[in-house]
Amino acid sequence: MNYRAIIDKTGLTQDLSDDQVQILVDLATEEHYKAEDIIIPENSKTRDLYILSDGRISVVLNTPFENEQISVFESLQVGLVVGDISFVDGSPRSAAVVGKTATSFLRIPHDLLRERMAKDCNFGYLLMTNLAKILASRIRNTTLAFRNMSF
Repeated sequence: MNYRAIIDKTGLTQDLSDDQVQILVDLATEEHYKAEDIIIPENSKTRDLYILSDGRISVVLNTPFENEQISVFESLQVGLVVGDISFVDGSPRSAAVVGKTATSFLRIPHDLLRERMAKDCNFGYLLMTNLAKILASRIRNTTLAFRNMSF
């Protein structure tokens, strides 16, 4: 699997040098899941970043009603970053990520990545800027979706 090609699809590498992109490649490990596996449980306290490399996922929220969940998002987009909110703010995971099919991810460990960001402040600044752009895009798309639903 070409980790670099997958990571380049994320938006995380914008304005990074080749050496800085290589940091992400070197930290990434490949993980495989079966259909219906819970990849990231809702409310877990992990902070790692995940990048979809193959398969289809669903982002699922628990409801206040017993044993009821809603799927808020499905994707098969290679390069989709998940876990970004918890990576940034340290809060528990706001939703679960479930494999709809057999799924593969690149996982980038939070602690190791933050260590590298602290050693290279330019890398850390650019990476956090890119994460902010990914999050802003999601907020903007959600806002537009709500606006379109109200008319």
